[in-house]
Amino acid sequence: MYEGFNIQDFQVQNSSLYSLLSTTIHKYSGTEDNIIFSQANTTFNSLTFDDNNELFISSSKGVIKITGTDTTIIVPNSPTSNSFPSIVVDKNSNLWSATGKNGNGKGIFKFDGMNWTIYNKSNTEEIKKDDFHRVDISPDNTVFASNWGNGFTEIQDDNFKSFDTTGTGMIGIPGVPSFLVIYDVQKDSKKNIWVLNFWSANRKVLSELTPEGKWYHYEFGSPLFPQVVNAQYLVIDQFNTKWFVVTDGAEKGLYYFNENDTPENLADDIWGKITTRNGLKNDVINALALDNRGELVIGTKLGVNVIQNPSDPNSIRGDLYFAIRQQSITSLAVDPLNRKWVGTSAGVFLMSSDGSNLIQNYTESNSPLPVNTIRSIAVDSRKGIVYFGTEFGLTSLTTIAIQPEKTFSKLFIYPNPLIVGKGSSNDATIDGLIQNSQIKILSISGKLVNEFPAFGGRITPWDGKDFNGNFVPSGIYIIIAFDEEANNVATTKVAVIRK
Repeated sequence: MYEGFNIQDFQVQNSSLYSLLSTTIHKYSGTEDNIIFSQANTTFNSLTFDDNNELFISSSKGVIKITGTDTTIIVPNSPTSNSFPSIVVDKNSNLWSATGKNGNGKGIFKFDGMNWTIYNKSNTEEIKKDDFHRVDISPDNTVFASNWGNGFTEIQDDNFKSFDTTGTGMIGIPGVPSFLVIYDVQKDSKKNIWVLNFWSANRKVLSELTPEGKWYHYEFGSPLFPQVVNAQYLVIDQFNTKWFVVTDGAEKGLYYFNENDTPENLADDIWGKITTRNGLKNDVINALALDNRGELVIGTKLGVNVIQNPSDPNSIRGDLYFAIRQQSITSLAVDPLNRKWVGTSAGVFLMSSDGSNLIQNYTESNSPLPVNTIRSIAVDSRKGIVYFGTEFGLTSLTTIAIQPEKTFSKLFIYPNPLIVGKGSSNDATIDGLIQNSQIKILSISGKLVNEFPAFGGRITPWDGKDFNGNFVPSGIYIIIAFDEEANNVATTKVAVIRK
């Protein structure tokens, strides 16, 4: 009956045969065959009926529910792609994600911890093309989404403003100057917006938009770049120096540039290039990140370099991060404890703040990671959540790395009471700490039971033990937290039940 067509599924219901083809569903009553539903550009997979004789079809666009002549498409609140090539978290704990390029982009994803919102050309007027391949977050909480071919979009409080070649002076790729591929967008401390043009036909890879709305465009090299280059991975340090990567031939390397806040005076500009001749482990750089001390962390194809003082580019070191010296780095992120989360093709490596110690290696075999190749990492400093983006989905991990309070407000401890002893495994969490707090545990009589430095963030654990590693007896204990100079102090109490 359906010669030449693939039958996806079939079912008998009320003496009629329902046959599901790729884009149509047929009803055969014994004498007549009728198409009861069809939908172009959609692939049907299976069908079923419920007890109310309602028909459900699983498809590439969601679940299609057919009740008589009424049709409803049911889709879960979820991203429309498994690819998370670039992710950031804003100050309100919203996760933002790019989705892809070369026609594979699905727009921009936003996740508030409960619900997903998808911004694309069908629902957002400012979006003309869905190929967003990179996202960035600025200190003032502005999100920038870079498009593969249509410039970039600025997002402030869910207000969208897009920039392309029109009125900006930016030039797209050779041969198609209107096809503008932006790699990264960052904002400096003066609120200037800096735009990294991935493959600019006029070789002006870096552009500046001032708060007054004036554009400036910069080119580099000595002599100037003789050909078009690929420019990637823009970060801006505490000195407003711009750092970016060029991936082409003789121009390959890590570049730095500072216009000294005088964009119209080129004479005082400072720029330079760092390569393996200057100490880079490898000229292939896949990630840049500034840590909480202002050090520039460089992820290469062969381990990690650190420029400890970005005002002195020669302060580059390659002897740190020894545990991952052979890893090809794919992404970098820094948490509030200044620990480094390093994405590779062998999973995620958590390194200590100075890179000297490997704390943990998360892989698909010992964690929920779907694959070992990590495309992106972002840290929610308010909640201590670290997100890992891959080509096969997004994974999150809740950690103790939460942004510390600026001043002591109120100290909490939980669970309260704390049950300790044989068979118990729960630590107490001390919450409400300022940076680099010190902790003292006192008995109700005032005896010092234990003391230790907190981890550095807003929370730190106590295992219910004394100086000697023994569980403390049942009773009421006083928790005292104070800063390094003991000028700021906070206290709370906890009941301990020893089994």
